[in-house]
Amino acid sequence: MLVSTLFAEEPEGETPISLPEIVVEAERKPLDPTRESLNNEEITKIPGTGGDLITSIFSLPGVVASSYGADFYVRGSGPFDNQVLLDQVPVILPFHFVGFISTINADFIKDMDFYAGGFSARYGNAMGSIIDLTSREGRKDRVATRLNISPVIADLRLEGPVGTKGSFIITGRDGLIEHYPLAAEGEDTVIPIFSDYQAKLDYELNPQHRLSLLSFGSHDDFSLKYAKTDPLDPAVSSFGSRMDIQSQGISLRSAFTPHLSSELTLFHNDMKQKLNIGPDLFLIVDNEQVHLKDHFIYDLNAHTITTGFDVGYGIYGVRSRFVRSPTEGEADFTVTDAPKVTVDLKDNGYGGAYYLEDKVDITPHLETTYGIRFDYFSPTDNTNISPRISLRATVAEDQQIKVAYGHYYQWPERNGEFIEGFGTPTIEHERAIHYILGYENRLTSNLDLDIQTYYKDLNHLIVPSDNAGVVLDNDGIGISRGVELLLRHRLTDRFFGWVSYAYSDSIRKSHAGDRWHYSDYDRPHSLTLLGNYQLNPRWNIGTRFQYVSGEPFTPLVSTTFDPAANSYQFQFGDVNSSRLPPTHRLDLRIEYKKQYDRLRWTGYFEIWNVYNRLNPVGISYVENKTEKNVKQEFATLFGILPFFGISVEF
Repeated sequence: MLVSTLFAEEPEGETPISLPEIVVEAERKPLDPTRESLNNEEITKIPGTGGDLITSIFSLPGVVASSYGADFYVRGSGPFDNQVLLDQVPVILPFHFVGFISTINADFIKDMDFYAGGFSARYGNAMGSIIDLTSREGRKDRVATRLNISPVIADLRLEGPVGTKGSFIITGRDGLIEHYPLAAEGEDTVIPIFSDYQAKLDYELNPQHRLSLLSFGSHDDFSLKYAKTDPLDPAVSSFGSRMDIQSQGISLRSAFTPHLSSELTLFHNDMKQKLNIGPDLFLIVDNEQVHLKDHFIYDLNAHTITTGFDVGYGIYGVRSRFVRSPTEGEADFTVTDAPKVTVDLKDNGYGGAYYLEDKVDITPHLETTYGIRFDYFSPTDNTNISPRISLRATVAEDQQIKVAYGHYYQWPERNGEFIEGFGTPTIEHERAIHYILGYENRLTSNLDLDIQTYYKDLNHLIVPSDNAGVVLDNDGIGISRGVELLLRHRLTDRFFGWVSYAYSDSIRKSHAGDRWHYSDYDRPHSLTLLGNYQLNPRWNIGTRFQYVSGEPFTPLVSTTFDPAANSYQFQFGDVNSSRLPPTHRLDLRIEYKKQYDRLRWTGYFEIWNVYNRLNPVGISYVENKTEKNVKQEFATLFGILPFFGISVEF
């Protein structure tokens, strides 16, 4: 990336900033072989998403949504293996608890880069994927407002100039689902309350330095009360979760010379969470962190050197009478039988990272990037070294071969795996080694073909320990492998769309003597057909079809009722040896726009799951009290679902 690209792009309606000392040149595409980018127009027009931000990546190869849409899996990796960044500040909770709604408003985002693996040494604490979000700047020509309302959510955007050298943008959203009756008599009661906001101020100090102030946050208050007792886990009569997250960042982007630039970021995250299961179990977490990170780019023509650091300090507190989180493949885990963990802890920790990369133009047809990353995490006193390398070779006109290899580590912090009782204080980081081979062909100026194959060696995975007195250890291993195809028509004035297909195989085992089993995140086949067409300046239409293999599950072999204890004993089969039926659905989106001077209104209508398929999303346990047995049944989420909204901009 050239230094001048820090200042090269301006929001619509702005006057470009004059930079007499710096020659503005086009951005070089990063070498990362799995990078896919979506801009704001593509994100908001993908059918079946309601214009949601992160949900849009569910249409890319290798990405599948979790059963209820509140998380996602990438190439056989779990939801905690991914990291989402907004202007290099971590987004702690990517989705609201209600599912399918991101905590970041797409209206706030200019574009999104998605890395399915093999990513740069700049990114750490992730074994799966990276979502790198870039916020947009506010308008500089005038103050503008956008109002949007749908049956699910209402949001507001306000933007405008700050003097002659700056701009601001503010977005806020509030969920409306809490106002609807979501359960009839005898059914489970669900009450989801959620909201979020984002705000940014950009200001040009001088032609070489630009300052940005960022603030964003989310609130979730989710309660679920079950109408019937779960015979497998009777202690779970209700579930409640409240989470408040606040993040602030200040960033200084500097172009010292036409060849040397930096991006210095100081950010603060504050997360407060309270969980309740039934009347007696609770978990209260208070986590606060401050980080300073810097990213330098030194362009030497044939070499582009990037280096940077990230140092952080955190204070965390935990109070609980709760249970540890189940790990992958624990089919027989129940809250009822799990040991209760009582903790009253307040502590602190620190961590840091340093990385160095060199992108080399070996010949006009051969480029490579090699780098290394060092990470340290004080709560477990772990230091990790991550070598990474990628290569891109042009083998014919508009045809390239891509190769990547790298080590990727995950800190044991997502579920408190290093906290006594919930885990093991001496637990180590999980690790994945990525091997990627790809082929790209620009078939036309707007049509690209991308084929990738990958192999991921997973080791040091955190699993329940077989050793007495030890809660968790790093004995788990796994393999994820697959091939992906993406035929993509880039966004033009009238059309964008793609066909994506992925075949994958993800297996794991917890200990050396165990049998291999399909991972919880294994989905062998996924197919997406997507297209969006601008019929004329007013009408836009889009459609999407998706097919995904069902998730694996562990079958219930038999149940035995114990009259003395008034409870059941369960016998399960091999871990994840059965699979749910596949899910598939067709979505449709129609949009109409009308302009009156500065006033523009947009109406959009979507139909999710057009042909009303009841897709299975999990397993429920149903008791037959007469016969005194329990059986497994497929749980479904929703059938056909119309979705509409209206937005007004002025």
